[in-house]
Amino acid sequence: MLQASLQSLIRQAETDSSLKVLCSSGDTVYKVVLEFTINETSYYLVRCRADNSENPKTCQNCEHIHLSPRERSIVKLVATGLPNKCIAKQLNISPWTVATHLRRIYNKLGVRSKVETIAKLSQENLL
Repeated sequence: MLQASLQSLIRQAETDSSLKVLCSSGDTVYKVVLEFTINETSYYLVRCRADNSENPKTCQNCEHIHLSPRERSIVKLVATGLPNKCIAKQLNISPWTVATHLRRIYNKLGVRSKVETIAKLSQENLL
């Protein structure tokens, strides 16, 4: 049961399009990542992000992209073709932490996959 719940959470968190909008205020959108009920009390895990729907992040001039040192090291290992578990082992962090960093990197670059990340950074000579 717990394993299935965790897998469902991961799938929901990875696919932003399937998340329902809880509310939107100004330039911020709150989307429900996880929704569950325990003892008749509803709980929500909510993701808060800037609304980029009108002005999607483009990377024609990528000087504005700032990756942290940890994110840069993860991207370099991703570029070698290593899976998350191997990256985690090399950096002495958990695979979950690698996945979290990758989601943040994807958001910063406006991409959805490792391949797109490498392509975008290579195209801009940032790799």
